[in-house]
Amino acid sequence: VSYDITGESLASVRPDGPTHYTADHPDAIQTVLGVAPEQVLAGIAAEKQKALSKTKQEAEEEKRLATAAYSVRVAEQEKQQRIIGAQAEAERIKLVARAQAEAYKRISEVIGPNNAALLEIMKLVAANNISITPQVMVGGAGSAGMTNALMGTILKDMLKTKLPQK
Repeated sequence: VSYDITGESLASVRPDGPTHYTADHPDAIQTVLGVAPEQVLAGIAAEKQKALSKTKQEAEEEKRLATAAYSVRVAEQEKQQRIIGAQAEAERIKLVARAQAEAYKRISEVIGPNNAALLEIMKLVAANNISITPQVMVGGAGSAGMTNALMGTILKDMLKTKLPQK
């Protein structure tokens, strides 16, 4: 906006286009006296509002970028934590396996390798509740022994289906 206070007319740029004022026009008089016309003030306010809006947008964008950068750092640290945890678990498994191998070796030296293997098999049988004794006993002489065994097996199966095992 330019004002000429020495000449007959004053020119200013307003939102609705250039306007020429004469020296006695109220807007020209206000301008000369240091009071800006309403439209000039409105233009200045609009520019300031636009600048404020742009500044707010830039601040929001910077906040989003900072949040994203922080999220990346957190993700990297969590990744490192998982890697360290996995390495520690792998080391623990190796140590347990070495200790178990050393224990098997010492047991084998004391009671012999065959007995050590038999001992481990019996541990597995006990741990998994595996039945190794027959459920039906066949006794007696003659052909009745086999019939009794067959009847015992059938009876055992019938009891299993009717009585739930705990």
